[in-house]
Amino acid sequence: MMGIASVLQALGLERYLGAFTAADVDLNVLKLLTEDDLRELGLSLGHRRKLLAAIADGLPLASADFDPPQELQAVPCQQAQLSHPGGQERRPVTVMLCDMVGSTELTQRLGLEEMGRIIRQFQDSTAGAVSRFEGFVDRFMGDAVLSFFGYPRAHLVP
Repeated sequence: MMGIASVLQALGLERYLGAFTAADVDLNVLKLLTEDDLRELGLSLGHRRKLLAAIADGLPLASADFDPPQELQAVPCQQAQLSHPGGQERRPVTVMLCDMVGSTELTQRLGLEEMGRIIRQFQDSTAGAVSRFEGFVDRFMGDAVLSFFGYPRAHLVP
């Protein structure tokens, strides 16, 4: 439940962690919750709206349990102040699409339930790595994860 705790804390909603834990809501379930579900969990109207907006905006719902190997540790970055003559902002953006290779064949061998569990683990691990490097998870697309780096915040690499 460490991942859900991180998400709630980032939104200032950590007081609801007990309710989420008691209801077995993890990061995968969080993405599926409706306003009625959040009401049942005891969230106020404002907090329901805040959490639903964060989910809709692609809040990086990454597992805080992810710990990448040492060679993948993040290099500290500074927030960029990039501007273009005329007041327009220009900044580099990196788009990353991570896709599981061979998932169709694996689904045929393992079945849908087991494959669903494997895909959720893949998505959580990938989202964790993206979050760790200050990226933005835009969406989960089946067995793929679409992410951006340099959006919505720009960074300068030292």
